[in-house]
Amino acid sequence: MCSSDLAERVSTPAETVRYWIHLGKLRAFKPGRQVLVRDTDLDEMVEASELGAQRAERARRARKAVRP
Repeated sequence: MCSSDLAERVSTPAETVRYWIHLGKLRAFKPGRQVLVRDTDLDEMVEASELGAQRAERARRARKAVRP
């Protein structure tokens, strides 16, 4: 899937998708001039970000519970 199609799928600008690829957050390959991303790589990134958000929320709740 190309970055513009991917951007539509995750409802984010194509520039953001290209930035994720640049940072290495999203694995991509370039079989010529077009940059492509596998569906499985996108699913892994989304799952990892959801897990990260869940962990951060649990940590916030734990800190809040410890405060007097």
